[in-house]
Amino acid sequence: MLPYFNRTGTYIVVIGGLLINLILALEFSYLGFFSFLFQGLPAFFRELTFKKLLGLLFSPFSKLKKTPQTKIVTYQNQPLAEVEPPVGVEPSEIEYEEGEPEDAETMAEENVPEENVEEVYYETEPEDLPPLPPEDVPPAQGAQAIEYMEDDPASELEESIEAQSIHEDPVIVEPSAQARVKKKKNSRLNFDYVRPRGNFKLPTLNLLADSEIHEEIEIDRETLLQNSKILEQKLKDFNVEGRVVEVRPGPVITVYEFEPAAGVKVSRIVNLADDLSLALSALSVRIVAPIPGKSVVGIELPNDNRQLVKLKEILLNNEFKSLKYRLPLALGKSISGEPLIADLARMPHLLVAGATGSGKSVFINSLICSFLFRYTPDQLRFLMIDPKMLELSMYDKIPHLLLPVVTDPKKAAQALKWAVLEMEKRYTIMSRLSVRNIDSYNKKIEDTPKEELEALFAQEIENDEMDPFELPDQLPYVVIVIDELADLMMVASKEVELSIARLTQMARAAGIHLLVATQRPSVDVLTGLIKANFPARISFQTSTKVDSRTILDSMGAEKLLGGGDMLFLKPGISRLIRIHGAYVSDQEIKDIVSYLREQGEPEYNEEILSSKKEEGDVEFQEEDDGLYEEAVNLVSKMKYASISMIQRRLRIGYNRAARMIEQMEAEGLVGPADGAKPREVLIHNPD
Repeated sequence: MLPYFNRTGTYIVVIGGLLINLILALEFSYLGFFSFLFQGLPAFFRELTFKKLLGLLFSPFSKLKKTPQTKIVTYQNQPLAEVEPPVGVEPSEIEYEEGEPEDAETMAEENVPEENVEEVYYETEPEDLPPLPPEDVPPAQGAQAIEYMEDDPASELEESIEAQSIHEDPVIVEPSAQARVKKKKNSRLNFDYVRPRGNFKLPTLNLLADSEIHEEIEIDRETLLQNSKILEQKLKDFNVEGRVVEVRPGPVITVYEFEPAAGVKVSRIVNLADDLSLALSALSVRIVAPIPGKSVVGIELPNDNRQLVKLKEILLNNEFKSLKYRLPLALGKSISGEPLIADLARMPHLLVAGATGSGKSVFINSLICSFLFRYTPDQLRFLMIDPKMLELSMYDKIPHLLLPVVTDPKKAAQALKWAVLEMEKRYTIMSRLSVRNIDSYNKKIEDTPKEELEALFAQEIENDEMDPFELPDQLPYVVIVIDELADLMMVASKEVELSIARLTQMARAAGIHLLVATQRPSVDVLTGLIKANFPARISFQTSTKVDSRTILDSMGAEKLLGGGDMLFLKPGISRLIRIHGAYVSDQEIKDIVSYLREQGEPEYNEEILSSKKEEGDVEFQEEDDGLYEEAVNLVSKMKYASISMIQRRLRIGYNRAARMIEQMEAEGLVGPADGAKPREVLIHNPD
């Protein structure tokens, strides 16, 4: 270093390096040094006496007297004959537990390994020593050395004690009493309390099989506790601290409620679904983060032994028999085993989607059977559309049908147009009586004398341009069931889309409801216009996350188990409800249909599928050709054609304006419909 520094600089660098090494090697503290310099040193000189000064002068190499310590050495999990004191420990300083022989000091003159020694240092006498581990503790725990030095804080002692405490097992919540179906001797097996009109008799629940009805959910506590420990350990491996606080077993899946520690993000737990599935050897793991209303994360695991949910279990429940539901649907059971009932009148339409074999068609059958057990043909009618010609054909010729099951997509589009016209007709009738919905109308029809109603309607028809119609006694509910929407959209997408959109927007008060199912939940089938008007949706197992987003606007359906496992998006609630659908066999459906066919022949409405073109021509010729000519002149003048424009200008109803537009299209005066855009006018001078 001399070539770079002079002699003085070299000395300074070398001495400075030595001082730094000494500071790093020794336990030197600047805080302690200054504390001793400003506090300890003055106190030392104040307490310095002549005797202490002499002791310092005559013993320059002696150390300052420290606070007396007591060193206790105990031996655990080691026979006394083999115990040896460590080096530097006198036999007189050894304490032995009760029950040891008096000559133990002579036995401790040999050496003993360090792992069998527990040393505890105290500044004062050992009055409150920590208890020794019991003798039956395994060597891995009992032989562990614990040292509490005089500078250890009390908080570290408490944390050490908590770390060695026994882990509490999670609480296993048994299913509630509502989830258990117990068949009583006097249990009512029919729904005669709904007051069916006429001689029609509703089917009884004896038509449904009693086999495999589970009175309660089987609980294997050992398996549940073992899975809880595996979940905690696996999450701990990924630095996710927490514990399972509750376990809720169900008929198909079990929910483990995991309470994360403070500072753990929920998103970290959601991303570990595949890792947890691998650790538990499960088919799939679905994570609900967090469970609404709780500070826990729900981890749903499928059961090894899956219980079948029968339709009869749901129909026997008092909730289904309640009169507060106008159109009750037996959906199935919740994850905790409680029956779930929904009201179609409040939804008011339901969209069902899922992959092939996921249980979608069986679910539709269970919904149809829910209505057949409770309503007569005078109270509810079905309009069934089945392009596949397989699923709904077994319901053919039952008295509840408005017409035979429609299998032709073109006829199905025409049937949906009839439903739109029926909706408008019902609104016209209800407006005459100043009622708001079908229930109020039926009640008023029942309470008002028929002669008074006929006189009222005769006066209204004379003063209005609406077509006369026959006043019905009561209006039944109409449920339109479409098993495969994709087939209809391939043949007549525009007509079907517009008809479904109008029905879903307006048909609720008229008592017309839709049950639409599809196995191809793509955007070209479930268009934005259709999906926006179905607030209630159910998704069964899907093949991809994209399909789940298309149906539910969120992922999760791809994690379902299949075979009736579904997610329900309830109107007004953003969270998804997991349901296990009710199962009804083909033989049970055949028995129900056979019973209904014995009640009488169906009364079909043949006008639904009749040709409207000839009827329209006759109506125009018989009604008022001058008004039609006025509509043609108006369209030619305005350079566009639309039903709403003719309604406003000529002050006529929707049905009549629609027939005029159809007549103009048939004569080549206007172009075809183009969605919501006005029709193109093909002529400039009607003459």
